[in-house]
Formats: sequence, structure tokens, C-alpha cells
Amino acid sequence: MNDIAELIEVKIDAVVTSVLANKLDFLDKDNQYSPLMTQSEARKWLGIGDDTLKYYILKGMPVIKKGDKIYRIPRDAVKEWIKNEWRNI
Repeated sequence: MNDIAELIEVKIDAVVTSVLANKLDFLDKDNQYSPLMTQSEARKWLGIGDDTLKYYILKGMPVIKKGDKIYRIPRDAVKEWIKNEWRNI
């Protein structure tokens, strides 16, 4: 009987953990923005203005260009860039 109770407890724990992980992932600010953001979305996501975004781009922040214009800003690449370059920006 104890084995059944332990098995049920393990299963319930796994389900609750999975549900909580999904809910927390949804609430994560990063996941509320597209992996490929417009400049406007990137400014909102980063909480910065246009001049600061331009400065970050000049400092090497990852962008995707289409011709001479910035087409999109890759969210996850920017996160990595900030993590590695925060001392230099």
C-alpha cells in the first residue's frame, strides 16, 4: 500500500511541477516578445529609448539586416550579447 501512495505522490509532483514550469515560462517577460522583434518591440522589451537602442547597435548588438535597414532584432542573441558585453555598453 505504501508503494502505491509513493507512486501517486511522485506522479502528482511531476504533474504539478510541469504545470508550474509552464505557467512561469508564460509569465517570463522574455516569452511575451517574439524571438525576432521589431525595433519598437526591442525598445519595449529592453525598456530603453531609441537613442539607447541605436547606441547598442553601434556597440555590436545583434541585428538582422535587409539591405541597409535593420529588419529584426533576435531576442535570444541580444540576451547573450548583453550577458557577455554588459561591461562594455
